[in-house]
Amino acid sequence: MLFGTGPYQGAVDVARRQAAGFRQLTLWHDTDPSAVFKATEGLAQQGWQRCRTGSEDRGDQEIWTKPGARVRFSMDLSYWGKRRLRVLPEAGQPTGKCW
Repeated sequence: MLFGTGPYQGAVDVARRQAAGFRQLTLWHDTDPSAVFKATEGLAQQGWQRCRTGSEDRGDQEIWTKPGARVRFSMDLSYWGKRRLRVLPEAGQPTGKCW
């Protein structure tokens, strides 16, 4: 569950021994590729900013960031198979075009 939506399937990629923490948490829905869009509604309600990579509204990823947050969310827009929503450690990576 995320922001009261789900349930989702999930997998955690952990960091190597030298770096404590995780590399990413990946969430998806087995039968509904659009289900993770519901979680992004919760992000918007909590003040997260939406950005997209790619050109105009046909980007590859939708990136959600919030000042001071230790993570960011990244959702597949263009995909083959299951759409995933990833929770990633914030490291100041590019976010694309924001609004």
